[in-house]
Amino acid sequence: MQLSRISEGLLDMGFIRWPAPLPPGLTSLIVKREPLVAVLNEAHALANCGTLQLGALKGETFLTPRQPADIGFHRTTLEACRSAGFEPNINAHALDFTEIASRVAIELGVALVPKSMSAVSLPGIRYVDISGIAITSEVVLAFRKSEPSRAAKSFIALCRRAP
Repeated sequence: MQLSRISEGLLDMGFIRWPAPLPPGLTSLIVKREPLVAVLNEAHALANCGTLQLGALKGETFLTPRQPADIGFHRTTLEACRSAGFEPNINAHALDFTEIASRVAIELGVALVPKSMSAVSLPGIRYVDISGIAITSEVVLAFRKSEPSRAAKSFIALCRRAP
């Protein structure tokens, strides 16, 4: 929805999880790459591991946001599992990462989330680092190629300079 609003001129820009198809006239800039972590129910056999190989979750049901398979974190989950050598069984009924973590807490599956999500502490779950995959979650700034706003142009320039 953000992308449509940016395209229509109702928003100057927005942060989105990549990948996403950009409407004509929009472009994007990667502002952050985050490693992935697994979200497991605290009773899961691997919940107390410091690090795990993603292949260890091969037989699990993976929870993802409700998105088409080629968009956002749904696609990131597919790519990560495929890079670990398996096709995941996906249940994509959650609206956001918090709902995904809540579903993990009631043992409806496991999930991959961006590392920053581990700051959200919910009862019944554990975040476990994943080793052996190069897939990351990318946050991008989406904006119009011909942005007229001076303030927006300044913010975009600032993002380009950020490490």
